[in-house]
Amino acid sequence: MVEVQYMSGAEPTSESLSNLREFLEERLNKSSVDILDPKEIPPSGQESYTTDEIRDLEHEHRESYSEDGTLVLYAMIVDGEFSNGNVLGIAYYNTSMAIFSETVGSVSGGIGQPSQATVESIVLLHEAGHLMGLVNNGVEPQSDHHDEENGAHCDVEECLMYFAVRTTDFFANLFGGSIPELDEFCIEDLQAAGGR
Repeated sequence: MVEVQYMSGAEPTSESLSNLREFLEERLNKSSVDILDPKEIPPSGQESYTTDEIRDLEHEHRESYSEDGTLVLYAMIVDGEFSNGNVLGIAYYNTSMAIFSETVGSVSGGIGQPSQATVESIVLLHEAGHLMGLVNNGVEPQSDHHDEENGAHCDVEECLMYFAVRTTDFFANLFGGSIPELDEFCIEDLQAAGGR
């Protein structure tokens, strides 16, 4: 199950949530993946957020947690930017991610830019990959593709888990709006850990 909360003016597109569900269904060995109806939470009025501030907001607003064999992922879309610059999303804790709508808006919807749905989808899928343990973030790599200089990311540029996917730099060069897929190495890692 995925709980989605968003601040006023930062509602995710239905297309991006559908893409997230399809990605999780394709890669997890779960009988079903449900995404709860997105719930609006009050805006905080901040221009930027630190990881600690995101955690505090989750503690204040999150309603669903993993229990009784049901895994719950949490996605919060905030109305500002990340405090560390051009980052579109972060994974924190073991089931939580945050998307920065202000930054998503800066790289989507304009002339020559991908759609909001495409950018949101890519960021949601990338952060979900981290929550699934990719790359060397809980799931042991089956081959040498961990980009150690850039944290828990893949060194294959075409992969969804490539480090630049989480930054605005990646979207400056994304024409046509195609969503990157996991490369064969990341898929092998998931399969070795019981995924698909």
